[in-house]
Amino acid sequence: MKNHAFLIIYFLVAAAYLCSFAGGDGTEQNPYQVSNVYELQEIENYLGANFIQVNDIDAGETRNWNNGEGFFPIGDYYPTGCPFMGVFDGNDYVIDSLYINRPDSNYVGLFGAGFGPTIMNVHLANMDITGLSPGGLVDVAYNCEILNCSCSGEISGSGGSGGGGLIGCTGWYSLVTACVSAAEVTGQFRVGGFIGGNYDGSIIDNCYSTGSVDGNDSVGGFAGAVYDASILNCYSVGFVAGNTNVGGLIGANNSSEVTNSFWDIQTSGLGSSAGGTGKITAEMKMVSTFLDAGWDFVGEISNGLADYWLLVPESYPYLSWEKNPPVITAIEDIPYDQGHLIELLWDKTDIDTQISGYCYYSIWRRRDEVFDDHSTGLDTPIANKTRHLDSYVRNDSWSLLLSVPATTSENYSHVLPTLIDSTSILSPSEYGSTFKVVYHYGDMSYSSIPFSGYSVDNIAPYAATGVTLAFNATRNTSARKSSGRARTEFATLSWNEVNEGGYNGNSYPEQNGVWYRVYAGDTPDFPCDGSTLLGTTQDTSYEITPMDSVQKFFKVVVSDQP
Repeated sequence: MKNHAFLIIYFLVAAAYLCSFAGGDGTEQNPYQVSNVYELQEIENYLGANFIQVNDIDAGETRNWNNGEGFFPIGDYYPTGCPFMGVFDGNDYVIDSLYINRPDSNYVGLFGAGFGPTIMNVHLANMDITGLSPGGLVDVAYNCEILNCSCSGEISGSGGSGGGGLIGCTGWYSLVTACVSAAEVTGQFRVGGFIGGNYDGSIIDNCYSTGSVDGNDSVGGFAGAVYDASILNCYSVGFVAGNTNVGGLIGANNSSEVTNSFWDIQTSGLGSSAGGTGKITAEMKMVSTFLDAGWDFVGEISNGLADYWLLVPESYPYLSWEKNPPVITAIEDIPYDQGHLIELLWDKTDIDTQISGYCYYSIWRRRDEVFDDHSTGLDTPIANKTRHLDSYVRNDSWSLLLSVPATTSENYSHVLPTLIDSTSILSPSEYGSTFKVVYHYGDMSYSSIPFSGYSVDNIAPYAATGVTLAFNATRNTSARKSSGRARTEFATLSWNEVNEGGYNGNSYPEQNGVWYRVYAGDTPDFPCDGSTLLGTTQDTSYEITPMDSVQKFFKVVVSDQP
């Protein structure tokens, strides 16, 4: 009985570590969903599948896994010969506190080895990884595509070759784009703040590293060694220490292209490198340094439209995915505005960090929206035409409405005119205007995603003017004449016509027209409600019959609704 009890307990403990993914079937159309560190480890058993991370993952407990060796790296070349060959999309979520302590092992990183995979949008924070020649994201990457990834923490190389903050080494025409390493890296040979070694036709472009690097031979702030490969539009700023083949950007270089790439000679402590251009700190924070080298920044078009980079005032360049642009959160109608007004609300951009004359927001409204039939622009609104926000034609032509100083506030708002009001004929969901908010800092700019909204055709009910009551000539129908009944008096209530204009005196009328509500009561202070409403009209007169009393009181209210 004791043995049976032991087996049952053991089975329950083992079952606790078995896991299935949160969803998906591993296909490109429906990737496995990875929601926790156990599912992350489970990828080791599905090396050719597609995966997507669906939330932040706390990997802190990996410090206690496998008798202190921590997380088991995903994929290797030896001894199993099973590299990761699938797709992993981190979906811009974070994997926090990943721990690996395998000082006698190769292929050490979140991914130990990859052949032909795509790894993107993965962000490792506070990692602590030790191996013979480790990399934070991946140790050995052959024919890989790695996009928009980042890491921070510590990388320790214990063997004859060192390692890199994000990648141990690349080969066979890998492509690494728009990635960043803030890891502190130590090792012996081929040690780099971003990558240990870049080999065999592989390309690293638009990436950077900031962590310190300490090694012996072939030590670089960005790359320890490059052989027959390319590094384009990259930079490093970390402190670099070593003995042989030590460089601010590149340690050792064998026939490799290092183009339009820079290192900070002050923060690195080095004035030389096996590739790249050294700049002082002030120059590394000047947009001209990078624009003149052809870097593609958000807000400029002369160097391309990919918008890899952002330059924050008084800072080194950032990758554009690291900083949120302004985000329009809502467009709210201004009630009873009598013409085309909304309140635009937006959240600040991450780079709105200082109050300065060259930091401000501009607000734009699309001015060339047209109806679905392509016949009429909204600059001259036409009633009874409709168009849907997701189907109308745009050609990116915008009108500047105004500019607002940047104050570093978390939220902003401003009242703005729309192109036209919505009505009961042109419903709010089908009739809007489109806005965008652009943050400006010096010569650069950073734009929100366009956002569509609407104003409602609305007049605050108010009293009509020039109201008169005129008795008409008495009327007798033939039926009344034959019956000998008394004649019935009729009267006409008249008032001044209302022609409501639009915002700021423009010529837009109220799109639903103006309505007049006629109320009657027996005392001057009677309420205007359903019980006293005689009727509604869009004319400027209303016939009242029968006249029960010449003492009856009347009120006429102007509105935009019946």
